[in-house]
Amino acid sequence: MKNYTALKAKLESKLQSLLEREGDIENVLGDPGNSDWEENALEMENDETWLGIGELTKNEVHQIRQALDRIEHGKYGVCGKCGKDIPSERLELLPWTTSCVSCS
Repeated sequence: MKNYTALKAKLESKLQSLLEREGDIENVLGDPGNSDWEENALEMENDETWLGIGELTKNEVHQIRQALDRIEHGKYGVCGKCGKDIPSERLELLPWTTSCVSCS
């Protein structure tokens, strides 16, 4: 089993950052809004953008948690399709990836 200590730390740091972002997004979306209807309409438009960012963030959090789980269970760095090792260069760029370049 390869040593993925540095990548695990990178994933954990990214996860922490994303969880903080999720909290910030929830705070923005939880704001009751403005009493001025024009201002409130603009804020609602912005909420749609925040919702999209929130969904992307949740997806990335999920991928990182799965990667950390694969590290924990010794399945990290192996392509889920062909079973070959994923090159370390690819893991450095996309540490949550589940496939090698050939299978992606």
